[in-house]
Amino acid sequence: MPAPKSDRCERKAREGGRGSCGICQQNAAQGFALLRRYFFYWWLFRDASVGTYWERAAALAHNREHAGWLLRYVVRWIAITVLLLAVGRTCEFVFASQVLSAPFYLLAILALACNAVTVACWLLLHSGG
Repeated sequence: MPAPKSDRCERKAREGGRGSCGICQQNAAQGFALLRRYFFYWWLFRDASVGTYWERAAALAHNREHAGWLLRYVVRWIAITVLLLAVGRTCEFVFASQVLSAPFYLLAILALACNAVTVACWLLLHSGG
């Protein structure tokens, strides 16, 4: 009796081969989707600019109900920004290299911009505008 696909895939990976069964690919895709949902909140909201008047009103009400989750994303992005700034500062002083620290500072600025957009969305959804 042949071994199940997942066992063959694990054995192949242990032997230095590449596990490529459908189960492993599906698990990797699910892991990526979870990671994307952990950091980006677009999946929570509906497009309130399309449809009839009632569909747009329902989408806006749905978005306002889910606006409370945005504060969790703000905290996550603040943590990412602080971490990137700390790594950039460490690279700058430990390795005495501004070139090595520049990508971390650039990513921190992008994370700060993402945080600004998230705060703006939260404010707009809570203000009723």
